[in-house]
Amino acid sequence: MSTDAKPMLLVFVVFAAIVIIAVVANYLAARKRRQDWLRFAASMGWNYSADDIFGLPDLPHPTFQEGHSRRAYNIVCGTYRNREFKCFDYQYTVGSGKNSHTYILTCLLLTAPLPFVPLLIRPESFGDKLGHLVGLEDIDFESDEFNRKFFVKCQDKKFAYDVLHQRAMEFLLHHKPLVIEGALMTVLFHYYGETRLFLPTAVMALLDDGCNFLDLLPAYLVQDRMGRSPAQ
Repeated sequence: MSTDAKPMLLVFVVFAAIVIIAVVANYLAARKRRQDWLRFAASMGWNYSADDIFGLPDLPHPTFQEGHSRRAYNIVCGTYRNREFKCFDYQYTVGSGKNSHTYILTCLLLTAPLPFVPLLIRPESFGDKLGHLVGLEDIDFESDEFNRKFFVKCQDKKFAYDVLHQRAMEFLLHHKPLVIEGALMTVLFHYYGETRLFLPTAVMALLDDGCNFLDLLPAYLVQDRMGRSPAQ
C-alpha cells in the first residue's frame, strides 16, 4: 500500500465506523422506544401495535398531508375518559437528498362526539403573519389575544365560532400550544413545535388536553351535528 493511500483508508475506516455506530444507536433507541410504549400500554390496560394496522396517514387531517414517506408506528389504542383514542409516533419527510428533513412527533387521535367540518387550529407562525400582509386571512374571533396567537381555518365560519367559544379560547390560551385538526368523526392533537413525547407523563398530558378540549364542545352543537351526516 502506498503512503498516499493510507490516509484515505483511515478516513474510510473512520467514516464506516461512524455510520455503523449511528445505525446501531438508532436501532437501540427505536427498540427502547417500542418497549416504553408497550410497558405504557400494558400498565393502562390498553392495546399496543408496533406497526400501523389502521392506515392512519390516510385520514384527512392536514398533518397527514405534509411531506412524503409518512409513517405511523408505536400505536396505543383504547378508551380514556369514555373516549376512544389512538396515541402514536408519526414521521414524515420534506425535501429530498441532502436537503431533506424528517420530522417525528407524537400524536393523539380522538373519536369525536360529533361530525367535524374540516377545522384547523394551531399557534400562528411567522409565515401566517406574512400571509396576512398579502391578504391570506384566517378566521378572526372576538378575542384580540386569541387572534394574535392562533391561526384558524375552516370553510364553515359558524362551526368554527361554535367550537371556539370563549371558554375554549381561554383553554387554548392558557395551555401548552396545541395543534387541533378536526375531520369527519376524529380530531387529531399534537403539541406545536415538539417531537416525540416522553412516556408516560407527557403522553398522558396530551390525552388529558385532548379530552378537555372535546369536553368544551357545546351540547347544542353536538345535538345539532349528530342530526347531520359527516359530509355536511
